Amino acid sequence: MPQDLLTMSGEEFSISNILKEDERIQDNPDLLEKILAVFDFTQYILDDDENLTKSANLNGNARTLLDKRIEELFLGDSD
Repeated sequence: MPQDLLTMSGEEFSISNILKEDERIQDNPDLLEKILAVFDFTQYILDDDENLTKSANLNGNARTLLDKRIEELFLGDSD
């Protein structure tokens, strides 16, 4: 495994591990779960080239999907 994919403690890189070390999130497991869900959904969207512009940014439809997912997670079902 390349060195740049390891954390300082030698563990495999994981956004979850990084966020768990953040003092602002440690006392709020629900917030951690929501942040990780947004990260996972963003990765899912980015994996599909149909969601990207020529410059590799999210296109309008993908941004709308991401906005709706964030709204669902943090504000509840908006329907």
